[in-house]
Amino acid sequence: LTIFGNGQQSRDFTYIGDCVKGINAVLGKPHLIGETVNIGGSERASVLKVVSLIEDISGKKATLHFSDKIAGEPSKTWAD
Repeated sequence: LTIFGNGQQSRDFTYIGDCVKGINAVLGKPHLIGETVNIGGSERASVLKVVSLIEDISGKKATLHFSDKIAGEPSKTWAD
């Protein structure tokens, strides 16, 4: 896996089931036509934490390659 930066950057990884629920919640709501709706989770985790969880679940150790941080990439994101 290529990790851009040091892997400590955190992201709000939203579960796909939550995305589906969010989309279903706004279907058929005419007052939301043309509006932006933000669907996000309530937790965030570092990239390295997610890699560790995947390793635990799969029982396999990932080979990590660290690369330069991508210009303009935020160090933390968290949907609200």
